[in-house]
Amino acid sequence: MPTNDNIIWETMSSLTMTPYNTLYEELLDKCYPQKFMQPYDKHKVDVAIDITDQLKHNQSCWHDIKDNELTDEFRQILTQAINELGISINASRLYDYLKKSIEPFIYRNDATIAHDANSILSMIEEKKNDILQLDNLYHSTQYKSYLNKIRQRLDYLDYTAFLSEIQNFINKINTSYINQKINIIESQKYKEIRKKLQQYKGNQINDINLQIIKIEEPIKKEIERREKKDITFSIIAWVLYLVILAILAILYILLN
Repeated sequence: MPTNDNIIWETMSSLTMTPYNTLYEELLDKCYPQKFMQPYDKHKVDVAIDITDQLKHNQSCWHDIKDNELTDEFRQILTQAINELGISINASRLYDYLKKSIEPFIYRNDATIAHDANSILSMIEEKKNDILQLDNLYHSTQYKSYLNKIRQRLDYLDYTAFLSEIQNFINKINTSYINQKINIIESQKYKEIRKKLQQYKGNQINDINLQIIKIEEPIKKEIERREKKDITFSIIAWVLYLVILAILAILYILLN
C-alpha cells in the first residue's frame, strides 16, 4: 500500500509544471527521488530525499518565496540540489526581474546613469542562465555599488531640477503684480515646493530660504491687510444690516 510520501511524490511527478509558478515548485519537482532511480544513484537519491523532506517541512514559509528574496537556508538547499543532483533551475524569473529593474535607466537622458546601468546589464546578461550566479551578483558589493551610484546621480538630478523650479517661482513672483504674487504663494504647487525645500540642507538652500522669506514677507503683510479689511467690511455690513432691521421694526411699531 503506498504511503503518503509516495502519493505526494507520484502526484508531483505526474504534474506538468513547466513553466513553474514558483522556484519552490520547480525545486520540489526536480528533486523528486524517483528521477534518480534510472540509472540508479544511491548518493543522489539520498540527497533528493533529504532536500524534498526539508522543502515539505518548510512549505508554509518557502512555497511563495521570490527568486530575488532567497533566505540563506533556501539558498543552501538550492546550491546543494544544483551541485550534487546536477539539476538545472530556470533562471529566467530572476533574470527578468534584474533586467527590468535596470534597463529603464539606460534610456534616461543622462549619460552617467546610462553607462552605469549598462555596466550592470552586461553582468546580468553574462550570468542570465545561471540562477546561482545571478543571485550572487544581486547580493554582490559590485552590483550594489553601481546601484548606489545611479541613486546618487538621480538624487543629484532631482536636486538640481528642484532648485531650478524654485528659482523659476522666485523670478515669477518678483516680476508679478501683487494679486499675482498672492495667487502664486497661495497655490498648492508653491506649498508643495516649500514643503519639499525643508528636506534639503546646505548653504545654497539657506540662501534660497532667505530669498523666499524676504519675498514672502511683504506679500503676507498685504494678505493680512486685506483680510483685516474684509473683516472690517463684514462687521460694518452686519452693523448696517442690524440698524436697518431696527429702523424697520420701529417703523412697524409706529405705523401699527
